[in-house]
Amino acid sequence: MFYTNIDRYGNNLLFRGYDKRGPITKKVKFEPTFHIPNNSTDEGWKSLAGQSLAEIRPGTMRDCKDFLTKYEDVANFKVYGTNNYTHQFISEVFPGTVKYDRTKINICTIDIEVGSENGFPEPDQALYEIITITIKNNNGSIYHTWGTKEFNADKCTQSVLYRKCADERDLLLDFLEYWENHIPDILTGWYSDSFDIPYIVNRIRRILGDDAILGLSPWRRVEVNDKKIAGKEIPGFNIVGVSQLDYIDLFKKFTLNTLGQQESYKLDHIANVVLGEKKLDYSEHGSLHLLYKHDYQKFVEYNIKDVELVDKLEDKLGLIDLVLTMAYRAKCSLGETLGTVGIWDAILYNEFKKRKIAVPPKKLSSYTDSIEGGYVKEPQVGMHEWVVSFDLNSLYPHLIMQYNMSPETIVNNIIPGTTVDKLLDMPEVDIPDNTCLTATGQLFRNDVNGIIPQIIQEYYDERVVIKEKMIDAKQRYEKNKTKAVEREISLLDNNQMAIKIAMNSFYGALANKYFRYFDVRVAEAITVSGQFTIRWAEKILNEYLNKMMKTDVDYVIAIDTDSVYLNLGPLVTSVLPNETDKDKIVTFLDKAGSHIEKHLVSGYEQLATYMKAPRQKMVMSREIIADKAIWTAKKRYIANVLDSEGVRFVEPKLKMTGIEAVRSSTPQVCKDLITTTIRKIINSTEAEVQEHIDELKLEYMKLSPEQIAFPRGVSDMKKFADSSSLYTKGTPIHVRAALLYNKQLDDNKLNNKYERIQSGNKMKFLYMLMPNPIKENVFGFVTIMPKELDLEQYIDYNTQFVKSFLDPIQIILNAMGWKSEKQYTLEDFFG
Repeated sequence: MFYTNIDRYGNNLLFRGYDKRGPITKKVKFEPTFHIPNNSTDEGWKSLAGQSLAEIRPGTMRDCKDFLTKYEDVANFKVYGTNNYTHQFISEVFPGTVKYDRTKINICTIDIEVGSENGFPEPDQALYEIITITIKNNNGSIYHTWGTKEFNADKCTQSVLYRKCADERDLLLDFLEYWENHIPDILTGWYSDSFDIPYIVNRIRRILGDDAILGLSPWRRVEVNDKKIAGKEIPGFNIVGVSQLDYIDLFKKFTLNTLGQQESYKLDHIANVVLGEKKLDYSEHGSLHLLYKHDYQKFVEYNIKDVELVDKLEDKLGLIDLVLTMAYRAKCSLGETLGTVGIWDAILYNEFKKRKIAVPPKKLSSYTDSIEGGYVKEPQVGMHEWVVSFDLNSLYPHLIMQYNMSPETIVNNIIPGTTVDKLLDMPEVDIPDNTCLTATGQLFRNDVNGIIPQIIQEYYDERVVIKEKMIDAKQRYEKNKTKAVEREISLLDNNQMAIKIAMNSFYGALANKYFRYFDVRVAEAITVSGQFTIRWAEKILNEYLNKMMKTDVDYVIAIDTDSVYLNLGPLVTSVLPNETDKDKIVTFLDKAGSHIEKHLVSGYEQLATYMKAPRQKMVMSREIIADKAIWTAKKRYIANVLDSEGVRFVEPKLKMTGIEAVRSSTPQVCKDLITTTIRKIINSTEAEVQEHIDELKLEYMKLSPEQIAFPRGVSDMKKFADSSSLYTKGTPIHVRAALLYNKQLDDNKLNNKYERIQSGNKMKFLYMLMPNPIKENVFGFVTIMPKELDLEQYIDYNTQFVKSFLDPIQIILNAMGWKSEKQYTLEDFFG
């Protein structure tokens, strides 16, 4: 048996899951357990501090709430145990491993299309009709689609069961009937939580009435579940009994380390990055609304394609598989895997339970200041040759283990005046017996093994074993490619990745004041000790290289939290002065990196001894070797990577971090030109780059208005609109462009051919030469510049070129002391 969703309602837990016979949907009356102090000396339950505890069951979940309220302010009387009753219930029902069958779980992908003729359809209002809905179950190949016009499913490459409805009301009723007979365990989609689901719920309420939405839930309960994203309140709903996993949230959470920060999180871009596919192109129609009006067949195919792309992303990335693995390992709800506090509260509850330790009561901290972060060094701006980086392995978890940081090992004492700068000079410090020192001056016991460091170590050890099994399975797969071994590899990979993600997120929980174990002394001891640790590497590396090279310079170009970037160009010049074969240089630097790693090990052993740490856990490994790298500022660099962690590339890979070239507001064609130019900068002379820019400018001038226009999202159009002057003073340039576009549609009677720009829409804008017929220096459009307006000849291509291409490139050139144009002298003029 395993669960897919557990919600609480009154004194019942609403359980959905599976056993050998099939799906389970049942209400469970649950009576939680707590622990209170007693004077027993037996080997029963204890607190983290070692106090003896007795078990108590106050009654129902409501009784437990009253019990906790009654004693919360009673002095010297603590009630131990978690009040997360779902965690308690899962732990009791599944005392061992939760064994689940992925093939039984009903995972449904959904996408809707909504009328957009009158503006962006806001989900909290749901003013416009739902035109189509498509859903697909993971265990089937059929796309179920609802619409109100004629559609030929036989023309689709996918298997589509299309339901033609009389009108929107009929569509919603038929959809609800299907849904109630096939309620999913997991519902996903792209922006499904913030758009599709709230729009469906609010539209059903508007058309069919409030009671109709209850059919979405197996328990007939739909709850408001708003959330804030980037400071904006996003309306949402919890369909009780259905685990909602918005795929964009999974993507942002779990692919950052592997795929990096994306310039855009639109499905079109992500599908292109991961799959090499894009959404269905409808640019010939100008807008989605016009596509609906003039080519309904393609419009429905567009809706189906969005569902297909999300399904393909899951097939490739397996992020829902990863969520299931993490949730069942931690014994928490599926949604809690997207955070840090909930999943770690469950992990530690179960780990402490194994040891018969009751978790402490949860108290909200009054701490309001920010916690000091990692160390980022001011970089040596400019280009550097032969750069090698070294990374600390899982820095924060290893610091916790090294300094034995745990709630029961913290000492209520510090060594005042302790700072990173002072510690780097290794002054004599009187560290009390049986304690170790951290970089904030905070002391921890080193004579007992802290429980949290133990748990983290056990997780790491388990991951090592799992990875060994995975390697063995991969070797067996090479000899005998069977589905069973392929599945074994996938399960092992998900398990090791689940542990890695959990470990790397643990600091996020510890630094969250809503976490049961939050203690600012621990949180800052971790981050400041991290600063000390990486700066210690800087110190010993500079000492080592300066001694070897007989110099007195700073070889560390940059530092970012857990990484150092070394300038080993002088070493290459010294040892291989005439070598031009880059492969031989990389081989030499690979060996040099191994020697540096050994020196770092001895340096970190010295550090652990100095701080009286009970163990040395710092491991620093070589990451990239780049023949050239350019820094423009902190966290902003480009590296031409020839080798990464021992993997030698046939063609160098360009690694860009924080460079303006990846901004979503940059036209795609300019992103491509910027990337090409960066490669040219790395591999050419200043004069060659200048010539390259001149050639690109000539190409740029031939591009279409649609290619060079700036993409933007537009909002607050009504706020800036003015009936007499069209727009108010201080109107943002892209909003002004949108208002001007709408006016031209009105004046030239083009509203039936081109879509108007409404607040919430995506649009594009261009700078215009003056004078021109519209008497403005800017103009916007949706996807196509209306030919009827005859404005192409007034587009300010020079300004567009400078702002979208040259300005980002100039930042890189400035770092190198280069110019984008050749600087002529009097000698050149008269020569």
